[in-house]
Amino acid sequence: MNFRLYTVAGVIVLFSTAPLAQPNNILKNIIKARQGYYQMVLHNARPLFAMANGKVAYESTKATRAANNLKILATLDNGSLWLSGSSKMDVPGQTRAKSTIWENYSAFVEKGVT
Repeated sequence: MNFRLYTVAGVIVLFSTAPLAQPNNILKNIIKARQGYYQMVLHNARPLFAMANGKVAYESTKATRAANNLKILATLDNGSLWLSGSSKMDVPGQTRAKSTIWENYSAFVEKGVT
């Protein structure tokens, strides 16, 4: 399971930093990588939420696996996914990231998001 997680994380990093010819493609690929990262977070958090809310029975093995995967995701340095100019104002219809992230980026980073 961890091999798959590392593979996906590696692909995300690869595509987020790959040099491309057109700046707009760079932004779109960074946004896709950022969204992919959060899809991985959601994929691993959703079972924990369901167990915590009593919607599914608690299963120690699944809970431990999901928690360990989230721990790995939380340790990734994903700062390259937050390129200035990749907000919903800059690239309409591609992302929901608010421009306020970059207006006070240091506060955003301090909250532990990147």
